[in-house]
Amino acid sequence: MKHPRIDFRRENFLNLNGEWEFDFDDEDIGELQTWYKDHTFSKKIMVPYPYQSELSGIGDRSYHRVVWYRKTVNLNSFNKEKRLFLIVSASDFHSTAWINGEYAGEHYGGYTPAEFEIRSTSENKLDIILRVEDYNSPSQPRGKQEWRREEPSGIFYTPVTGIWQPVYVEERGKVFIKEARVYKEGDYIKVKVFLSEHAKNLEVKFSLIKESKIILESKKLVNGKFSFLKLKANNLSLWSPEDPNLYDLEVSLKKNNEVIDKVSGYTGFRTIKVKKESILLNGKEVYFKFLLDQGYYPGGLYFPRDEKDFENDVKILKEMGFNGVRKHQKIESPIWLYYADKIGIFVWEEMPSFYVWSKAAKELMKEEWQEAIKRDFNHPSIVAWVPFNECWGVSNVYESKEQQRFIKEIYNLTKKLDPTRLVIDNSGYVHVKTDIIDIHDYDSAGFKSKWDAYLEKRSEIPCPLPLFAKGIKFTKRPIVISEYGGLGIVDYPPQGDREFPYKKLLTKDEFLKWYEDITQNIKKVPVIKGYCYTQFYDIEQEVNGLLTFDRKPKINVEVIRKINS
Repeated sequence: MKHPRIDFRRENFLNLNGEWEFDFDDEDIGELQTWYKDHTFSKKIMVPYPYQSELSGIGDRSYHRVVWYRKTVNLNSFNKEKRLFLIVSASDFHSTAWINGEYAGEHYGGYTPAEFEIRSTSENKLDIILRVEDYNSPSQPRGKQEWRREEPSGIFYTPVTGIWQPVYVEERGKVFIKEARVYKEGDYIKVKVFLSEHAKNLEVKFSLIKESKIILESKKLVNGKFSFLKLKANNLSLWSPEDPNLYDLEVSLKKNNEVIDKVSGYTGFRTIKVKKESILLNGKEVYFKFLLDQGYYPGGLYFPRDEKDFENDVKILKEMGFNGVRKHQKIESPIWLYYADKIGIFVWEEMPSFYVWSKAAKELMKEEWQEAIKRDFNHPSIVAWVPFNECWGVSNVYESKEQQRFIKEIYNLTKKLDPTRLVIDNSGYVHVKTDIIDIHDYDSAGFKSKWDAYLEKRSEIPCPLPLFAKGIKFTKRPIVISEYGGLGIVDYPPQGDREFPYKKLLTKDEFLKWYEDITQNIKKVPVIKGYCYTQFYDIEQEVNGLLTFDRKPKINVEVIRKINS
């Protein structure tokens, strides 16, 4: 497979996907019995698939709070004078690592990378032990993973425990590049480079590359942990779904003319802004035509059998005439984002929700949200950040000043980390501070009459729940119907014996007429600047997809395309 971080990769890395030793620890005795030093593991698991999935080789859907992994690898390919790191791209939820019997660190969060430095490298053999604890708790950011009962039900799906994205070891310099944020502002490219520790008289160099040729380059001395470069950029080809131009990039760190660390990646340049009630891409008005994408895959749950499945999802979405997705309640793999960038679709990236308001929930969400923004900054496909959905976890936000303050805090923090993108504060309704007024509305029968009344100034903007929180002043913004639909087709049964369309099941002909009517009604409202249909494909008990779970179209793709266009 490709490097797990195509957007931020080092040359010397070792892919650790494949068979690992594995065990459940239902009595939570592993640490007490020092399993990280001496334990005979009884099972095998295929990484990066969670134990609940078929592709893991285990396929156990029952709840196990604590799981352990072990892998022994050879380090012959690495320079021992460099620093080595173990990267677990995503592991749900609380991951603790021991390397060669020594504690290496821990990480909270199920959707962002856990990094552990490998300090003991005197031997070529590396013994990796990973303990993962997945609390069955609503205070933990968990998105659509079921926690309330044994069987997934309603709008919640099979949970994911432990490793679910690639694992690898990579070689870095003694001082290394932690992060590089690249963006266009006016006639300039700006580059923010963050280092692992304080540097003294090191040279940072940034190169922008097109078709293997360096077209822009800048370098400067750095003393400290941060460097800022600014390059005059003329005649750049901008990124859009119709023309997804990408540029390769390199960021290197030199000491006495010797490269001590280098990161390669790519990005695309585009602007996304709101102006009054319009959304502007590269200064021109754009209309969002989205599908709701939950990020579940046959056999692997959160991760597909093959990365081609990521690519095929993006391709068929465009073939149906859509130009983007709400990646719903999941921080998706950078590999999927690569195909979104390369093929060209818009992405709203959404933080998986917690469900109970608490100090711990707020802290966990805030920390992981920042990690996600920093990881994904250079993906041009991402045009909006969505930290909350439908008041989940902030159920009293309409009245609660405390919860309103927290949503404002997260909005402002997101804008500070990334001023180049839009932020939708609380997707669906009860907005507090937002760049887009998005609405979730499944009342297709009453849609036209409600919006006719609004356009004739006989009513407020139609919304199933209050559009803004109490005391929040209405300000004009672009409007997007970011959830609608939800109907299934009778010929396509659910997986297993559970069935949950949002509404009734229709025949194909009934569905097609209904889908065209509601979609055209949305498009005819001049103040609405986009829509997102629920949903892309069936998942477990939900049978409301345009595709089956194994990605077979229920309706002719060209017919859907004509309706969208």
